[in-house]
Amino acid sequence: MTLTRALARPMLAAPFVATGIDTLRDPGPRVEQAERVAPGLAAKLGLPTDAALWVRINAGVHVGAGTLLAFGKFRRLSSLLLLASLVP
Repeated sequence: MTLTRALARPMLAAPFVATGIDTLRDPGPRVEQAERVAPGLAAKLGLPTDAALWVRINAGVHVGAGTLLAFGKFRRLSSLLLLASLVP
């Protein structure tokens, strides 16, 4: 692995991990934003409509996939999960 990649992955992953931890500690502001969109999308897909649950799941994905990306484990899978979590 080159020095550039060794530095770039943790730098790219750090905002995801930090935001995920912040959201897990205080999901309130993001729940208010998600309440406009999450219940409608979840109902169409037949999933639970609780916006707080989806915010916590998204935060967990950010922390988990960001940590994996920072350590260089499952790089493609973690990148795909981070990309997919940004779409909604």
